Amino acid sequence: MVEFGSAATMCIVMNVLNAMFFGYALIGISSAAYTLWRCLYDIADDTPNSNLLISVLFTIINVGGLPYGLFAGYVMNSLGRRRAVAMGATFACVGSGLSIVAHHYVIACIARIITGVGIGALGSTIPVYIQEMAPIGWVGTFQAIGGPCVPLTIFLGNVIGFIILGVDRDDTPKEYCILHSKQTLAWKNMQLLFPGFAISFIILILAMTHMPESTAWLATQDGGQGDEEEEDTLMAPKSPAKSPKSPGSPKPSVSGGMSELRTIPKQMMIGLAMGVAMQLTGINAVMFYAPRFLVLGGVKEPMLGSIYVMAWNLLTSLIALSLIDRMPRRVLLLSGLAVMAVALMVMHPIYNAIQAGELHSVWCFVLLFAVVAGFELGPGMLFGVIVNEVLPSALLATASPVIGMSMGTMAVLVTFVFPPMEFAMGSSVFFVFGGIACAVWSVLYVYLPETRGRSEEEILREIGSSGGGGWTSS
Repeated sequence: MVEFGSAATMCIVMNVLNAMFFGYALIGISSAAYTLWRCLYDIADDTPNSNLLISVLFTIINVGGLPYGLFAGYVMNSLGRRRAVAMGATFACVGSGLSIVAHHYVIACIARIITGVGIGALGSTIPVYIQEMAPIGWVGTFQAIGGPCVPLTIFLGNVIGFIILGVDRDDTPKEYCILHSKQTLAWKNMQLLFPGFAISFIILILAMTHMPESTAWLATQDGGQGDEEEEDTLMAPKSPAKSPKSPGSPKPSVSGGMSELRTIPKQMMIGLAMGVAMQLTGINAVMFYAPRFLVLGGVKEPMLGSIYVMAWNLLTSLIALSLIDRMPRRVLLLSGLAVMAVALMVMHPIYNAIQAGELHSVWCFVLLFAVVAGFELGPGMLFGVIVNEVLPSALLATASPVIGMSMGTMAVLVTFVFPPMEFAMGSSVFFVFGGIACAVWSVLYVYLPETRGRSEEEILREIGSSGGGGWTSS
């Protein structure tokens, strides 16, 4: 039995809470916030200027989160993992709290930027902490256990938003604003955003009171005497519980700056390819298109249709989590990407065939659910697991956040590029995403080794050779 407060328990708890905050604050609130914020900040009109302002309000959160990746390694190596988590949670609390009370557009933007810094700090630090502190043989599961929590909180966010908006939820923002006073809208906004604030506050309290410091980081302090008792305050690293890894095994060194990333080009390429698989294969674009597919499939209420999609997303993520330490990583990843690629490539002709009445509308659900399942079984669940397993431990704290920042940049790129592409190309835009999925599948097939159950030395040795090998390389 693992005691609460031990490294193993805190790896799970922090990963779950971080995933919940990410899923809720970044995506879960979006459906309801789109209407509430347009009303609160007087941008309800369907004009180019109002549409730009609401888009900025949603995407500006990345202004805080993405640049943090450049400094995350320095912060983690200077402050330690525990204080870096506490710092990130503090930013998340302040940003979430300010978002609740913001009654002016500019203040809301500032609050979103601060929240983004918190998301960037937590998302950079917690995976590194897990990689260093999770029990041997369970690292993959510990890294991935937060995966289902993202769709879970997105699903819950959609349900909460569905309830908060009330019976007028499917009205246009302009119609909704007329029916509700600013006081009522502010109250609804507080109800929508409070769960995100509560989650970030719990992370902060746990980091200050229960989270053991990483033994890998402590080993670099005071000549490696990291296991000595230290004052139990936030400003002094909390001594770790007994390491969950094998007794006597040396902890990886924590060193290396940005300039040293050039010494691991293949690992960085694999990490960036995983980022492409996460963002440039169009999962967000598919979610954007989902209401149109669901309407074709007979779903009359768009918000209710989104809840159906989120429920399927949650179910497939749970299935993926159950398989992550039972099947080779390569098989799961390449299979998932293959399903995505095929579904994306046939999306345009099937969409047109359904519109023309040549195919039954059930194919709407088949395609949409296939893309979501392929994503969750592949890059959605395995991104953090594989990235942290292929990187050398000495550069993990620096390289992992840089890869995460690159992935976030790709997400912002898709957010801004997809609407004009979709306007110009219609549903044929999915040929582009399908082509990218095929390309990244090929790169990962060649260069990605099997990582499940293998030592760092074995993984690095295989990456240093000609490539990852065959479909089931182990």
